[in-house]
Amino acid sequence: MRESTLPIGVTFDMSRLRICELTPDQVVQAYALVRLVASDLSLDVWRRFARQRLSRVETQVGGIHAVQDQRGNILGLASYTADASLEDVRTLTIDNLVIVGTTARQRESVLLALLGATEAVAANHGCGAIQFRLEASGSANLDQQARWLLQAAGHSERYVLLSKMLQTRK
Repeated sequence: MRESTLPIGVTFDMSRLRICELTPDQVVQAYALVRLVASDLSLDVWRRFARQRLSRVETQVGGIHAVQDQRGNILGLASYTADASLEDVRTLTIDNLVIVGTTARQRESVLLALLGATEAVAANHGCGAIQFRLEASGSANLDQQARWLLQAAGHSERYVLLSKMLQTRK
């Protein structure tokens, strides 16, 4: 059994927000947020992805964090993995970052809660670097705000990621 991704007993509370690992029971609830950055994603594909990230395998470090308000509404998600890089630095990679809120201040609080959690997870797993992979979601406002908030928190652009979708055989 793999150890918890958050240090035991640690939760982050920022402006009445709580961050925790997404549970299998919350996967369907989180689907609406995921659709904000992946509008064509089917529920079945999301369930398979979440099941893989939430599985407890000793050799795999990964998971999905959720930020919830006091009512249990999910306002943010970030999935992550930890791997070694060519520079021989263990790196925590955060992908599928989604933050929502009714105000810019609330969205900032959600992202700051996620940032605090990712730094704790990185330290817990001996990572010397954190990288964010932001999807081009088609929402320029969401993309720009997330980028600005990450840069304000000390992150800078280091790599360019080019990708190509492959046709799959049926």
